Amino acid sequence: MEYKLVVIIHRGEVRMRLRIYGTLILLAALLSAGPAFGLDSSSEDSAELGVQIQQANFIAPSPERDNLVEEWVEIANLGQEEIALDGWTLGDEQNHIYTFPDGFFLPPGASVKIRSGKGQDGAADLYWNSSMPIWNNSGDIATLRDASGELVDRFPR
Repeated sequence: MEYKLVVIIHRGEVRMRLRIYGTLILLAALLSAGPAFGLDSSSEDSAELGVQIQQANFIAPSPERDNLVEEWVEIANLGQEEIALDGWTLGDEQNHIYTFPDGFFLPPGASVKIRSGKGQDGAADLYWNSSMPIWNNSGDIATLRDASGELVDRFPR
């Protein structure tokens, strides 16, 4: 990626235009040195890992109780490494909490839907096994937290 920085300095009648092309070496150096200066909160920071709530369908077709597998939240791994989601949680505003199963890994570029209804867990779909709707039809907020309880993402943003 190439950046262009244009700085215009005014001094009386003198106008000097300074153009810097190429990468912003100073910015890159500061960003890469961040962990050495305590700017990195965790070596496995979720945002760095690229795990996020990709999309959600909070409203199942009527009658909702018969179609709970159509109520879901999709979690995606946009990073380059497989992520262990052991102990991670997905929750809503009413404090319904889903905990990812032990040994569940999300490969790079993959996603998984957490479905409210009942079913057999697999690589692409996990089931909350609820007999009632989880998500509020008039709008809800899904929160994804890592195993230490830190907020990773929320949807909608």
